[in-house]
Amino acid sequence: MPPVRLKDGQFAHIRRAAASDAVGLVALMNRCYQERLYYHTSTYDTTPEQLASLIERDLHVVADVDGALAGWAEISPGRAEFMRHTGNLGMGIDRSYRDAGLGRHLLLAVLDLAREASLERVTLYANASNARALALYEKVGFVQEGRLRREIKDSERYDDVVIMGLLF
Repeated sequence: MPPVRLKDGQFAHIRRAAASDAVGLVALMNRCYQERLYYHTSTYDTTPEQLASLIERDLHVVADVDGALAGWAEISPGRAEFMRHTGNLGMGIDRSYRDAGLGRHLLLAVLDLAREASLERVTLYANASNARALALYEKVGFVQEGRLRREIKDSERYDDVVIMGLLF
């Protein structure tokens, strides 16, 4: 895939993740999770070795900007026989690369992999307060299918979780 120009003029290389990305990807995920903004955990408890195995098994793409991982998107296909046509989406962008258009490029790339893998459906769970993400998901065709009210509680702040789906 050719490099993509971001809104700030930088170039990002969107590519399939490799097992060799696992250490950097765990660090990126932990930076994003520690913000406690849009993730349902504050740490990523998977080791680089475990993530390397997941990268080989699942659908992972990363964004590389000047040799540093700036974001990721992943779809984990269903494991049970009756769920193998589905996948669950997760993604994240390093704080310094947000609002540059990177999320859209990552999302489209991982959805292309899902189509190539013959998935028929992708599901995601997003915090209702994450308006940017919800707008992006809707723009590429996801539709809201449900809402888990007050699913997230951080100190005294509640947030709903929006369930979205995309059919191919």
